[in-house]
Amino acid sequence: MTKAEYLNRLNNALADYPSEYREDIISTFQRHFEEGYLDNYTDEEIIAELGTVEEVLQGISEMGISPKPKNGLGDNLNSLLDTFASSLKESFSNISSFKDIKEQLADEYLELPEGCNHILVDCSSLSMDVKVYSSDHLEYQFFNHRSTSEQPQLNISLKDDILVFRGSGPLGSLASLELGIPAEIRKLFVNSVGSDVEICQLDLENLVVHSASGDIEIENIEAGTIVLRSTSGDIGASNIRCESIEASATSGDIRFKNADGEININTVSGDAKIYDVKGSCISIIAISGDIDYQGSCQQINAKTNSGDIEMEIRDRIHSANAVSLSGDIEIRVDPEGCMIEAATRSGDVSFPRGMDYSVSGHTYRGGNGSSIITVKTNSGDIEIN
Repeated sequence: MTKAEYLNRLNNALADYPSEYREDIISTFQRHFEEGYLDNYTDEEIIAELGTVEEVLQGISEMGISPKPKNGLGDNLNSLLDTFASSLKESFSNISSFKDIKEQLADEYLELPEGCNHILVDCSSLSMDVKVYSSDHLEYQFFNHRSTSEQPQLNISLKDDILVFRGSGPLGSLASLELGIPAEIRKLFVNSVGSDVEICQLDLENLVVHSASGDIEIENIEAGTIVLRSTSGDIGASNIRCESIEASATSGDIRFKNADGEININTVSGDAKIYDVKGSCISIIAISGDIDYQGSCQQINAKTNSGDIEMEIRDRIHSANAVSLSGDIEIRVDPEGCMIEAATRSGDVSFPRGMDYSVSGHTYRGGNGSSIITVKTNSGDIEIN
């Protein structure tokens, strides 16, 4: 079989997968052929290393990627985002105006309406950076950063128990909102198009932030559920205590430091850098980005298509699973009490010095313990230190 025939078969086999995923796999395999030609390998030899199309599909399946995949964010996130969209629609139709602010700079204290425990900040009609922080009372500052004939406005309205801060203005206008919220606020939703969002020092039940191209940064947050979603911006989270947190980015990077809870991370082409995390479980899925993990979560699941995986496992864990279609994988762990299984079709495998292991086909097994570590890659190298 020639390179063209192999890649054509693979492309057809991936027809029902997301286009960005299919294109990334084909591009990755094309690079393998180019690198093989430099070492004077033939098409047949390169294909033998890559594996048959059926074997590639099996590897993709083991990563949890299906032809008709869910968006990877979970039903809980979809429900929250649906609620978010519904809140926007209800809040801006048929509402009674609570207060309108038209000044270029506003520095105001507001009395929190009785029974109001939910704030929604909408920047979909204005490029407005948002910073939300903890305060003894409800307060805000609204700045206009770019002079235009028509000044941007901040409209504040109330519907049921939802207090809505909505920015509006002409094309090209730029503003920022600094919002202090009291402890009575239990739910915070922020919707941004091209602006950055910073949230710090809050204790909430639910936090949902959606940004198209701006960065999202949260720090010192205690919450029940946290959902962060960005298209092209980066996502950063530090000093987080929560029941669950989900972060999703298309082309931006995702960075976590010092987080505790059930963690789910999804990125298409960005990298995931997760440090000093703990909790019951963590799932990190990337299509073409690299994964760098350091922590002590009891269950670890890291999967990437063409990126590399570096994993430092601290303390005793229940299980760890690292899978890459074509990237290299490095695991740093105390091998005592661990059972390790590593498999690669064409890459090299290195086990900890002094650990006895057996080899069966492409699979290496070593250790004897209750912590199960599974490492698989199709054509990358595996190093366990």
